[in-house]
Amino acid sequence: IGHALAALVRRLIRLILRRQAAPAQEPASPPPPATTPAEAVLLLEKHRRFLTLRPALDNLARLQAEESRTAAALTAIDGQLQGLLTTAATPAHSDIQASIAAFLQACDLRQEYEAALAAEEQVAKRRRALLRGRSPQELERQHQQLVSNLQRLLAQHPNLEESESDQTLEELTARLDTLRQEREEAQLRHTQRRTEIDQAFAQHRSHPEIEEEIERWQREVSQLERARAAAQLAKDTIEEAVTEVYRDFAPRVNEFLSQGVEFVTQGHYNHAFVDPSTLQISLDVPEINRTIADPPVSHGTLALMYVLMRIGLAQHMSSIGEPVPLVLDDPFVDIDSQRLPRLLDFLARLSQERGIQILLFSKDDQILRWFEDSAL
Repeated sequence: IGHALAALVRRLIRLILRRQAAPAQEPASPPPPATTPAEAVLLLEKHRRFLTLRPALDNLARLQAEESRTAAALTAIDGQLQGLLTTAATPAHSDIQASIAAFLQACDLRQEYEAALAAEEQVAKRRRALLRGRSPQELERQHQQLVSNLQRLLAQHPNLEESESDQTLEELTARLDTLRQEREEAQLRHTQRRTEIDQAFAQHRSHPEIEEEIERWQREVSQLERARAAAQLAKDTIEEAVTEVYRDFAPRVNEFLSQGVEFVTQGHYNHAFVDPSTLQISLDVPEINRTIADPPVSHGTLALMYVLMRIGLAQHMSSIGEPVPLVLDDPFVDIDSQRLPRLLDFLARLSQERGIQILLFSKDDQILRWFEDSAL
């Protein structure tokens, strides 16, 4: 019994000493300096985290109340132990059964004491973890200071009121991690796109080279524009000249063609016309008494008219400048044998009347005999 009482006394003394130990007070923090908008946002973020301290303060108050109840229970156990000690000091002739009963009761009280001591240790651990080395008064002062800073920041920056959120710190932290991850992915995609752009530009010429080539092509375009203007002027001039030639040659060629057709056909056909734009021949057909373009005549008659038209065009062009020889390379292949001598007679008269030199190349024996008979 003496050893048990000594152990109980030692435990009681340690409990009393632990309960009488008071935490040191830390000096108050100095007032915060003036903040910038960026620091205000940062402080607002810190305030949101500290807002979670209010439930912790309430939990701390609950733990302190529990600690007070535990202390009261320890005080009661202390009184009972004092009574037990008094009982243990009784003389030997005292009631042994009563002492044993008191000792067993003391053992029960000891178990209750140890359970209360373990509960107090758990409460102390939770309190230390919650305070993190700070006193409740300091934590309350920090909370009040953060509330004051928040009100001051909101007064300085009213737009921050819309940035408040009803989400918990864990949700905000998860959202921040997600945004950071998205930012890193965006930066990675940006780096990849920049690399692709640099590689694409590396395959092309530099901007000064392109500008120089553009300037060179612009000079060439200017030259081509001037050449085009000159070509257009030449074209317009040629068209005017051709119009004048058509205006002059049509009557003369038509007259020459009509005389030739009338002479060769011995008056059967006496009027033929040439379209200056298409060089298509129209003929007065006496059988139907009509002028028909591309007339339904024999192949030989049609070939005769086109031969006379070409000779007439050559004569007209020769009459504009210095006369030139008329070179004919076997042009009478499709002319029938009855009209061929008349055509040769017409050309001979043309040469004599207008002083035109005619060079005729042919393998036709009839043309050779005509020259032999005419003694030209």
